[in-house]
Amino acid sequence: MDSPHDKKGLTMSLVTFERPSAAREFFLKITKASDPVAELRKLVSETPAMFETEWLDFKGAEKISDKEIRPIWSKALAGFGNTQGGVLIWGIDARKDKTNGIDAASGFSLVLNPASLKSRLNELHAQSTDPPVLGVEIEVYSAVSSGEGFVVCFIPESPFRPHRAEQADRQYVIRAGDDFVTASVSLLRSLFFPQSRCRLVPTLQAEREEKGDYWKVVVTGQIANSGAATAFDTYVIVHSEPDGLTHEYEGWKTGPVLRPWHGQALHPIHPGLSEHFYRLTVSKPRVTEFKFRVQIFAKDAEPFEWVFSFSQEEAKYGTQRKGMQRSLFF
Repeated sequence: MDSPHDKKGLTMSLVTFERPSAAREFFLKITKASDPVAELRKLVSETPAMFETEWLDFKGAEKISDKEIRPIWSKALAGFGNTQGGVLIWGIDARKDKTNGIDAASGFSLVLNPASLKSRLNELHAQSTDPPVLGVEIEVYSAVSSGEGFVVCFIPESPFRPHRAEQADRQYVIRAGDDFVTASVSLLRSLFFPQSRCRLVPTLQAEREEKGDYWKVVVTGQIANSGAATAFDTYVIVHSEPDGLTHEYEGWKTGPVLRPWHGQALHPIHPGLSEHFYRLTVSKPRVTEFKFRVQIFAKDAEPFEWVFSFSQEEAKYGTQRKGMQRSLFF
């Protein structure tokens, strides 16, 4: 393993983030074996042969050119770094299995100069992805007396994803099955959002209050943070049908626009906590159904809209519900 202080610049062999993974265990099984070359040969000789997986990829390297190495390495770094990590083995050919169509180790196509390929991969590392993937480990093994052999690379799951494959059309790629594919828009959105986010869920309760001949329907709202992060700068808009008188709870500031109702939390909402934010009173409503749209915004959180409806009969019995969630913009 190269020193973390390699003069070529980045601390490529410095593991800064690591969680248990099948890829890591497989890499250690090979590199810590008493005979790593024998372990690598088993991948082809055993029956059935080893299939490529979401964390394992084979590349034949006997006739590979530098022009071909660039996109392969770039995709592997980005694809494995963006998902669960993986192992890339240079020196083994893979072919589609006739029964299931998945690539499987089919033979040897050894690296002509393993040490030279390792050096080249290290040189290309920094420019292969944006940002670079840290914690990569590369080991080399000679398999025959003439020096040809294998290069085994471990690429960890990255805490700094998403990574763009700079040498493969500058695409964001992931590992899916036995291939590297361009990430979908929805997946990219989840990668760009923080891994820990708040999740603000509103609950409305409709009650009918009677006093002699006078009656009214009162709808109260609570908001709970069911996510793993504190919600900051929470802003809520409530559209109601019909309209009525609204009440401002302590800790919330209503906006200058009376309809629809606007409210801003004056303090953060921590995970696991809930609080009242809204109260609407409608005197002797003539409608048969009450409808609400609650739009919620917060820092670093995807904005969502929640849709509620209550009948007069449900209000009579104090019905409470969370409503239906839908994305505001996507």
